[in-house]
Amino acid sequence: LNLVQSIWSVPLDADRARVTGELKKLTDGPTGAEPSISRDGRKLAYVVSPNTRPDSELRTPGQASTFQVRVKDLSTGKESSIPDAKHQQLHPQISRDGTLLSFTTGENQIQIFGIEPPRRLAETETEGQKIWDWSTDNTRLLLGRYPQPNTYVHDIASGRDSVFLPGDGLYQAKFSPDNRAVALAACDSQRAGVGCRLFVVPSKSYGTPEKGNWIAIDHPSRWD
Repeated sequence: LNLVQSIWSVPLDADRARVTGELKKLTDGPTGAEPSISRDGRKLAYVVSPNTRPDSELRTPGQASTFQVRVKDLSTGKESSIPDAKHQQLHPQISRDGTLLSFTTGENQIQIFGIEPPRRLAETETEGQKIWDWSTDNTRLLLGRYPQPNTYVHDIASGRDSVFLPGDGLYQAKFSPDNRAVALAACDSQRAGVGCRLFVVPSKSYGTPEKGNWIAIDHPSRWD
């Protein structure tokens, strides 16, 4: 998404890959990025930059960029920001049941908040993280540490990270609804055009899944 654009939604039938309705504007801009929506479609988390002008410039002159996470109840239109926003708030992910919010900060932290009412539940010092997804039971997060390789699992209770999948070029990791698999894009930077493929990776209760067990769900030529 363009950082100076609003966030929109479109209804679809995911099983048949069909759009079933019209585009709907969800935020008023001028900035909106990194949307994450709850499973029931009621709660939307996203990032805004309050000092961004509604044109192609990301910053107003003389000001540093400040990104903040907001949560919008799409059934009522009510919008709230995260309290005690002292640092940049990035990469929000809302839990599937819409009760929890995770994001990273400019101070290398993972923050966990309850949504109603907004309250901090956990804070973990970490290295530059990109949060991809919550597990269905709200006990784990899937993370990337860029520019480092690997996909990690962050345990909410202990605050510890462990390697889930080793390797470079792994993006957009998402838990399956039953937590038994992870879907992700794997990109090969050594190929011309940075070819990417989609995989489903069976999850294990211990250790890391062998790459031979990754299930490709597309043909490489489709992502060249």
